[in-house]
Amino acid sequence: MPKNPVLRDGLKAMAIFLLPFLSYLHVYSSKIYHESNLISTLFLNYGDSLHFDFWVYYNLIQVQIIISLIIWLYNCNGKIRLGIKTILIWLLISEVGLLLNLNYFNSVIIKFLGLTLTVIYFSKDGLLALNSKNYFNLLLLAQPFLNLSTIFVPENLIQLDLLILIIPNFGYADVGIFLNTIVFKSNLFIIYSIWFLTEKRWWRYAILSPILLLGNQVYNILFTKSKAIDEIEPYQSGPFLLTLLIVLLLLAKVAEDQEKIKQFLQNHYRTIEHMVENRFSKRQQTIEDHKKSVNNKKTLNNEELIELREKLENELRK
Repeated sequence: MPKNPVLRDGLKAMAIFLLPFLSYLHVYSSKIYHESNLISTLFLNYGDSLHFDFWVYYNLIQVQIIISLIIWLYNCNGKIRLGIKTILIWLLISEVGLLLNLNYFNSVIIKFLGLTLTVIYFSKDGLLALNSKNYFNLLLLAQPFLNLSTIFVPENLIQLDLLILIIPNFGYADVGIFLNTIVFKSNLFIIYSIWFLTEKRWWRYAILSPILLLGNQVYNILFTKSKAIDEIEPYQSGPFLLTLLIVLLLLAKVAEDQEKIKQFLQNHYRTIEHMVENRFSKRQQTIEDHKKSVNNKKTLNNEELIELREKLENELRK
């Protein structure tokens, strides 16, 4: 990593700002599948091009989130590390389940057990060691379990009747798929929002990039009839993202200027401190020399005493 703190923060901001666009590369997956015999052959055991498209889309999102969480983990305070580590383990377990091609039920069981063991392990003294006053940490811990709660939704339902609320499928194959999608995106929205609220450095505004895109994704799912999934949000959020990019560049410039001023003041402080130390050391040495001259003489007459007093007074006045 660069030694310049502004450059380090700038690289973090750039990564956080650009990572959400990674998942939009899935629009090219179908073309790659049909044009590459190698990929279609390797993916034969998993399914057709539609499954490959989902696999690419899901893994791109996983990579985006994992990198973002690692950046957060190494720049956060200790109070929310447990929540971040738990979400990272959840994502890694999900990735393993996808690679092993487990069915949905087995995948959920593995995720639940893995999350429970992770919380117990990282909380050192068990669940009782959790800091209940740290609501952000508890909220982070709840996200994976909220995502797993969608398993209780019956399959092949066109709508879910909750007595006080009827949830339609919003164009998805069934309500379960819709809820799994919307809960997952809502979880990510909450995670990034917590990161934004708990981060205090200037590059925190880069976190608004994934927040804007996720907000648009949720809006499109709930309030538009478009069949495109995670395809048009960069265009919808374009003006806001461009404004955000300009703001980040300005903040980086301000941070760079502040760092230069800080370095300038530190250098001058060290110079002044060195000069003061030299001056006092020389004065002390002169006084010690006078003391030695006095000790070397058994008796001093009045003239010598007056002369010595004047020398000492002159040294103290400097």
